[in-house]
Amino acid sequence: MEIFNEKITLDCYYEQLINVRNVEINHFWNRILFLIGIQGVILSFFIGSLCVLLASPYPLILIMSSIFGLLLSVASFFIINTSRLWLEYYEEKVENFEDLINKMDNKPQITFDLFCDKEGRNKVKNNKLYISTKKICLIICIIYGLFWLFCVIYLINVI
Repeated sequence: MEIFNEKITLDCYYEQLINVRNVEINHFWNRILFLIGIQGVILSFFIGSLCVLLASPYPLILIMSSIFGLLLSVASFFIINTSRLWLEYYEEKVENFEDLINKMDNKPQITFDLFCDKEGRNKVKNNKLYISTKKICLIICIIYGLFWLFCVIYLINVI
């Protein structure tokens, strides 16, 4: 009877780890869509208004939108990077738990195999063209940040 309870406990613990990891993945993508989407809206406004506002007596709107875009891209970088670190933290916990269970002498009858295919994962990661989506999101934040920084510098010099 005690072995049965141990299996249930291990299964519940593993399921909880997977659930927390999945919640972190959902938060990661929600943050990315929100932050990069807002920057896209600001960029659309900026490009659509650039010619009109440079000729108008209100160029401060362009400077303010550029500064807001720059601050948002810096915040996005840190938020996405922190989210990425938490996601990797929970993935490491799940992987360590799987290793621990798979090394047990009397393994439970439960399958713990989310991260078991380490050779396949390493093959993908060692591919020269491999860039994780997490890193791509950070690169997008850096590109937005550089664009907004260029716009702020340009507009301050022009106006």
